Amino acid sequence: MQLSLGALGLPAWRSPLHSTFGIPDFGCGLSRAILALLRGDWQTALMLHAFAPLFVAALILVALAAILPYSLREKIVAWVEKMERRTGLTTILLAGLVLYWLARLLIMREAFILLVRF
Repeated sequence: MQLSLGALGLPAWRSPLHSTFGIPDFGCGLSRAILALLRGDWQTALMLHAFAPLFVAALILVALAAILPYSLREKIVAWVEKMERRTGLTTILLAGLVLYWLARLLIMREAFILLVRF
């Protein structure tokens, strides 16, 4: 829904953290970054949020799984489950997202806040 609002140029929902305390959250800039990436504007996408390519890859994987026949979908689900068990990828990505957010918030606070008001 958030991507659809952004793609149509409509105001998107603001995060409760940002609305209440003025602090950008983990995903601030992510919708605009994904839209920029889908337009082929890699530079803007990575400037807005470095995790945009990962989210696009995840969205593509989910979309493929949704339209594929049941047998292929089950193979994808099994592969993702196996990868997660072996690598703990979800935990690694979540920790990376938190560290990325903290770095943006603590090291580049003014630029980060200006970026999300963009």
